[in-house]
Amino acid sequence: MNGSAKKLQRSSGSLLILDAANQKVCYFFFKDDFADQKSLLSALSSILQQLFMLDPALLSDEILLQFDANGQWLAASFVELWQILIKVADSNPDTEIICLIDAVDECNEKERSQLFKALCELCGSKKSLNLKFLITSRPYREIGMGFKPLENLNLPVIHLSGESDGEMRKVVKEIDIAIRERVKTIGVQQTLTDDEQLILITRLLSVRNRTYLWAHLTLDLIERQLDISKEKIINITSHLPQNVNEAYERILCRTFSKDKATRMLHLIIAADRPLTVGEMIVTLELQQHHQSIDEIEIEPEHRFREKIRDICGLVTVSESRVFLLHQTVKEFLISTDHTEPTSLSWKHSVLVQGPNLTLTYVCVWCLQLGHSMKGRSTLSWAAGNGHDGVVEHLIRGLSIGPRSWRIILRQGANVNQFDSDNRPPLTYAIWNEHLSVIRHLVEAGAWSDVPDVLGATPISYATLVVREDIPRNANHKEGEKLLLSAAKYGHIHVVRVLLEAKETNVNPKDDEGWTPLMWAINYRHSGIVKLLLAHKADVDFRDRAGMTPLHFAARYGQFEVAKLILRTGRADVNMPDLDGLTPLHQAARWKQDDIAQLILRTGVAKVHARVDRQDPAFSWVIRYNSCSTLRLMFDLYDEKLCAQDCTEAILVTDKEWADKDWADKLKLMLRSRKIDFNLGDDKGETILHRAVKKRSNQMIKEILATENAPTNSRDSRGLTPFALACLTLDLDSVSSFLAVDSVDPNIADINGYTPLHHTVQEHSVPITSALITTAKVRVNMKNKDGRTPLSLACLKGNTTLAKCFFHNDQVDINTQDIHGRTPAHDCVWMEDVNMLRLILQTGRVNLNVVDKQRCTPLLLAVRHRKWHLAFRLLDYEQAVNMKDQSGKAALVWATMHGHSGIVRLLKSLEQTDLNVRDEEGLTPLSHAAKRGDEEIIRMLLDEPDIDVEVEDDTGMTALGHAAKRGHFGAVELLFKEGNAKLLTRDDSGRILLALAAADAMKVKN
Repeated sequence: MNGSAKKLQRSSGSLLILDAANQKVCYFFFKDDFADQKSLLSALSSILQQLFMLDPALLSDEILLQFDANGQWLAASFVELWQILIKVADSNPDTEIICLIDAVDECNEKERSQLFKALCELCGSKKSLNLKFLITSRPYREIGMGFKPLENLNLPVIHLSGESDGEMRKVVKEIDIAIRERVKTIGVQQTLTDDEQLILITRLLSVRNRTYLWAHLTLDLIERQLDISKEKIINITSHLPQNVNEAYERILCRTFSKDKATRMLHLIIAADRPLTVGEMIVTLELQQHHQSIDEIEIEPEHRFREKIRDICGLVTVSESRVFLLHQTVKEFLISTDHTEPTSLSWKHSVLVQGPNLTLTYVCVWCLQLGHSMKGRSTLSWAAGNGHDGVVEHLIRGLSIGPRSWRIILRQGANVNQFDSDNRPPLTYAIWNEHLSVIRHLVEAGAWSDVPDVLGATPISYATLVVREDIPRNANHKEGEKLLLSAAKYGHIHVVRVLLEAKETNVNPKDDEGWTPLMWAINYRHSGIVKLLLAHKADVDFRDRAGMTPLHFAARYGQFEVAKLILRTGRADVNMPDLDGLTPLHQAARWKQDDIAQLILRTGVAKVHARVDRQDPAFSWVIRYNSCSTLRLMFDLYDEKLCAQDCTEAILVTDKEWADKDWADKLKLMLRSRKIDFNLGDDKGETILHRAVKKRSNQMIKEILATENAPTNSRDSRGLTPFALACLTLDLDSVSSFLAVDSVDPNIADINGYTPLHHTVQEHSVPITSALITTAKVRVNMKNKDGRTPLSLACLKGNTTLAKCFFHNDQVDINTQDIHGRTPAHDCVWMEDVNMLRLILQTGRVNLNVVDKQRCTPLLLAVRHRKWHLAFRLLDYEQAVNMKDQSGKAALVWATMHGHSGIVRLLKSLEQTDLNVRDEEGLTPLSHAAKRGDEEIIRMLLDEPDIDVEVEDDTGMTALGHAAKRGHFGAVELLFKEGNAKLLTRDDSGRILLALAAADAMKVKN
């Protein structure tokens, strides 16, 4: 990866020059994902195994005898294995042994220190062995400290740094070369033109921070495109993943089976060792209901290899084992905050415990399979099949190394090795009565008194196999426990033997109240179920939760078992459990249509009965089962079903999960007259509301065509079905409602919104236009805020919607909301120039309307400095002298804000009152004088009608205000051009000093 760094350690001097004739190269790659791959013992065992396989002559008689005497102890000792490696090198001076050990930083920390110590001792000794080590590691501090003694021995330690800018540029250059070469390969495969290849290379090289892994993943995505062209290349490369995580996300999103991809990733992450391709095929197909390996459809390995990347693109196959494509895949998937993912992204979608849980389920399902998946040893197979010679040969043997790296020299089988059911080979030999095998095993030390998962020992099985009766002095409880366990774990031969024994209780129960029949149903042992039913097992026996065997069969979808139970004629199909649920409830709830139909066909199911306040069973059938089951129920039990309960059930349906058969169910219920149209759910929604929500236009038409259709019913929000159709923007449904005379399109909801309000709110031009054009819709209705649909359209700035209203003469363009604002006011508030222009162009707008602040649209514009709107409003020369609640006219506000353009435009209008006074008696000239705005003063003095001597409520003129504030330029203008009087006093009656100064200025001139 870009920026990575490793340390390399070469022991024993010179460069490694390979010569196959006298050199033996062994290797081991540490990886902390699996226990065996981070073990130093595994590393040494693997290296020894490779040495002996490359040259069997290296395995001397002395070493063989050593393993023969202490094989298991030697395999667990690093010191002994290390000494054997040294001994092999010392005894073969003509053979150069090279050990390549990669990623030693991923080795177990304690064992790694042992390796460093051993290397230091080896290199520091005076022995000249033909043994070399090439060790690589990431440059962690503790690793560097471990290498330090080796550096002191003048052994070469190389640090490959990828952090400097120079190195980074070199790495990027190498990545670019790799990309160009890979594009050439893709070009040949996809017959790309030179131009297409150039586009592809250019786009790829434009991505920053590219790495080898990113390049590999991205090019893999491109290469897997089946149909590629220049346009497609541009499209693909316009949305390239910008980093490795994005590439991972896209690769995983291409999977054709998310469930299989998830399971595959979970298994790889959780497994202690890599799974083989064959194991992965089985584990992906394995499900809980499988009882034997023969039931699983096992795909040929060669075909599975071809499509494994289509299942999950982040895995790779090496030496028939399945690995993650890169160690960062695990970091990408695993969630670090231990919380459920909140999005649909693959990143951090795997909780820490998730993979272990998946692996646990798969392992448990494997244990439930026939003995071929029980983890039986070779010796157990041989013993069970009576291969006496094989058993004798297997008992003797020799092996070295731990289990995963075992070198099979002479395999010595453990005669007491138990399988997953805690059974030794002796048990299988006894089951099949192979006396010679039994003798060999007993002589080899086989135990005969260790109980298995059923509590039975090889001796007790020997008694059962010869079919002897249970001894009179035996404890019958033990026999009952054995029957429960045998039924639970699927041991049909044990069940058969026990059932044929005298005085066997076929209905014993455990602490949970479960009988053998219940356990057999729960674990899907259909053969045992048949046996138990044949021996009159109680089919109405209830466990602690009140459930019968038929409840179990219905809940777990075991059709054949349910059929067997019902055929006995002894089952009560209406028996409720402690929650009041009958078997029919269970079959309905878990959508087991075939079992529900079985129960209904008995003709005695109490579909209408209520137990412990539970809904009747027929309600559950309506909610959860298919149309075929519903039709059967109506055919057989029509008279017992009332419309109210049926309607309540269909209203609940689809609230819990999407029901694709909802419309078909409703149609069937309409035909059967099982619908109460006026009944609503907890939110007041009727069946017509629900049909609108489902966008089932055909059902809407059928309901509207009925005599008692609730066309104008309202839900808890006050919405009618028609309003709901407008909200869902379903034009077909809206048209169906408008075609019915009884539909009132003007009913408002609790907020005063009519259907027309809703269509405007949702920006639907087609539906809004359709409503406006019908004479039934009142276009000027107001909501609680006093806004009409036109007001909403103006507030939302939707000019297309607004035009629909402007073309209708019935629409009141000057309507006011609760704040007194018209659409024109709203346009000014929202600064919507385009909408204001449309309103003004209608010619029907009244710009003299004032809001509750006494503001016209013009006053609102100038008061809030929205000058571009003020200019447009002044084109219509309306309301120029109107005052707001503060008594200020538009000219006063424009003067106060100092906008000479608006002042100029206003004074040019004939109707403008230039001497208009505000609530304090100030004229526009007074305000300009107070501000010292000489431009506006000069502009106003140019008008002959201007009165410079107007006094405000305090007796001050414009000259007084200018003088009081020291605006000498303004004072001079008022003297010279306005001929203002000198004797001006302030509100205290004193002659202003500033005025005296101004007088002196005049005398001087």
